[in-house]
Amino acid sequence: MRDLDEVRELAGGNVFYLGSDTTGIVCFPTCRNARRITPEHRHGFRSVTQAEAAGYRPCLHCRPGLAEIG
Repeated sequence: MRDLDEVRELAGGNVFYLGSDTTGIVCFPTCRNARRITPEHRHGFRSVTQAEAAGYRPCLHCRPGLAEIG
């Protein structure tokens, strides 16, 4: 899991999802795949919809798109 202070800092900046410009995948910041995104390839998003509009797709492991359904 990411450092809780870092997750808190991201949320304070309205970043609830992290995307990798090398894979085109967006994850929850706590996802094991998000931990591997290097800072120079990391992009923050407020929503999965925003990430999808930028060309990213939801991670199959943490499945962030399901959080916005309902």
